[in-house]
Amino acid sequence: MNLKINGAGTATITCKALGGSGKSAKLTVKVTSEAKATSIEILNSKKESVSAIKDAYVGQSAITVSSIQTYAGNKKDNIIAPSWSSSNSKVLKVVPGSKGVATLTPVSKGTATVTCAAADGSGKKATLKVTVIQRAKEITITGQKNVAIGGKATFKAAVAPSTASDKKVVWSLNGSYTGVSINAGTGAVTVDKNAKAGTKVTLVATAHDGSGVKKQAVFTVTAQKASGVTIAAGESRNDRNILALKNNAVSSFRVYDTNIVGGSDERNFTLSSRVKVGSNENASVDVEWKSSNEQVASVQASGSKATVVGKKAGTATITCTALDGSGKKAQAKVTVITPASGVSITADKGTSTYTDDSGLDYTLLGLGASAKLNIRPSDAYGKPTVSKVDATYEIGTYSDGKFTALSSAKQETLKKGKAFISFSGGKVSVKNKSAYKSDLKKYYGYDSKVVTDYNLSNYTTFAIRVTARTTDGTGYSDSEVFKGIPGTSFVKTMYLNRFINSGYCALNSASKGTYVGPITIVSDSYFGSFSVVSSNPNVASGTMSYSSTGTPLLYIYPSAKGTVKLTITALDGSNKKTTFTLQVR
Repeated sequence: MNLKINGAGTATITCKALGGSGKSAKLTVKVTSEAKATSIEILNSKKESVSAIKDAYVGQSAITVSSIQTYAGNKKDNIIAPSWSSSNSKVLKVVPGSKGVATLTPVSKGTATVTCAAADGSGKKATLKVTVIQRAKEITITGQKNVAIGGKATFKAAVAPSTASDKKVVWSLNGSYTGVSINAGTGAVTVDKNAKAGTKVTLVATAHDGSGVKKQAVFTVTAQKASGVTIAAGESRNDRNILALKNNAVSSFRVYDTNIVGGSDERNFTLSSRVKVGSNENASVDVEWKSSNEQVASVQASGSKATVVGKKAGTATITCTALDGSGKKAQAKVTVITPASGVSITADKGTSTYTDDSGLDYTLLGLGASAKLNIRPSDAYGKPTVSKVDATYEIGTYSDGKFTALSSAKQETLKKGKAFISFSGGKVSVKNKSAYKSDLKKYYGYDSKVVTDYNLSNYTTFAIRVTARTTDGTGYSDSEVFKGIPGTSFVKTMYLNRFINSGYCALNSASKGTYVGPITIVSDSYFGSFSVVSSNPNVASGTMSYSSTGTPLLYIYPSAKGTVKLTITALDGSNKKTTFTLQVR
């Protein structure tokens, strides 16, 4: 059905069903004589045209706005109700009402654009930019509980929630207090000489955003300011990690970036503060603890006490400040290190270390021999920050698995004369046979009639015990005994009761896993311990063994055709060795 417009007015269109059912429907049509809207405006509650609202806030009651459309002849009306929409319903919701009215509900912090569009086909529209802010809901005040006459203090306010648009506060005093003033913008309090000790002052922080949220705090005016602050070690700490201490004041200390196995809580170090006011060396004054680098060392404060926690290797300054306006403070430097996990002593090649029944490591060195020691901290926690290790030694005797230190006086004498066996520059040195005999005569009166080459082994009981200790406060240590013995002067090999004097030995090919031997090691080595090294293990290698009588034996394991050199070395530091060429064919 098509409608033909004849003039202005209202008409009712009725549609009836044929067939005698009597069913019908009606449609009312209003025909206006005016043209389409020429403009549209959004109005506030005061019926004023508005294009922006900047102070809407989350939690606010719904905001009512309306619209007005202008037609030809400057006629204003809402003949046909406009449509309403929001560009961001998560920030602002829009609910259309009747007669061109809409309600706006702020949802969250942000900006949204409200569009009011004419529904008469004119395409006219108006927009309203709405800024929704998050107002303050709560304020927390931090600051000191006491301010001395003549002192200053600054209080701080934290506005919640964290999404608050305006985090400023306005400071004021809740009343009038003689000699006390506060800066409205910064919270800085000044207590001048006219203030009265004992006065309790209430200050107020009011949210700047007009929400009316406020918080109060109280401090007491005290007669005297602190004259000094001291940082002392607390109850939980390792005294080895106090690096600088004077008059019970700690100015430097150390913590680890991890807890050591079997140790106490070495990652933490507790501190305590003492504040001096007048003659009182430990007055009750609030303090503030801070770390200059929280990534290296953090501070967990609880009143006058604080726990410093090591985070990673580095340094930081811990500051303790009296909160009475005096500005007095104390500082301590904390050094955070990666600790050693132990310490070890190993001798260089050419020696062999054994462990006796008591668990003590010992190394035998032939007369005239020396051994360079590798002393270093262990690194189970990572590379130790402090690599230095202190090493000291004692002189004594070693017999039947037991080291017995000589008297302190005797040790001093022998050390001064570098007698028998000594330790210096990381190296253990044993006197040669002639010098060893001379020391026996010089220090014990044993001449050549008593000590001969034949019985010299009975007098080579002198030993030193080297002890290494970590220097990073972990307290780890390791000890090893070094004893002088008659040295090796020759090493030879014998096969099938014949010396391999030519330095050459030929073997027929053998299957992998079989061996040739034993080759007997002939030597005057006192201890009889040897190593064997192959120049080419792919051709042949050797292992050492011992007969039931203790004779050292060499077994050779051929693997492929070729030529190889085998070197047998006495492991007493003498570096005596023999080498022969082996041809596997």
